[in-house]
Amino acid sequence: MGTLLEGRSDPVVRAISHLPGDDTCLLEVAVDPPGLAGGELRVASDTRVFVLGWDPPQPEQRDASHVTVNGDDDEVVLYRARWVLLGDADYLGTSVASLLGALVREVAPRGARQEMTLQAGAYSRRVHAGHVASLLPAPEGDDDHLAN
Repeated sequence: MGTLLEGRSDPVVRAISHLPGDDTCLLEVAVDPPGLAGGELRVASDTRVFVLGWDPPQPEQRDASHVTVNGDDDEVVLYRARWVLLGDADYLGTSVASLLGALVREVAPRGARQEMTLQAGAYSRRVHAGHVASLLPAPEGDDDHLAN
């Protein structure tokens, strides 16, 4: 991972570089993507973004972003593994901060369409029952588009 960190001035990368690799740790990152209004802005503002500093036990969380809602559905929580973020930013030639902003911009419109369900505390139950889609699009080739 050292080569992915070298020469980057991205403040998120600097913070990520201090996460211990052998411990379970999270880095919460404040993300404020521009150009959102209304329900999209409310959902984005209520989205907490965490960078995982360890290898998650669930295989589906290792290579992609994972979005969930807290038990009372009042906030959306997005997780992304550190090495995936760094690799994607390096491959795309962009900053980690921009990449996280793009993920929140993907979640915001879907969350805005489900805003009443989120506020009512029913989103988690509805997504697990297959009645609503996940807040983050499934990766290419993933047929389980309702999984969260």
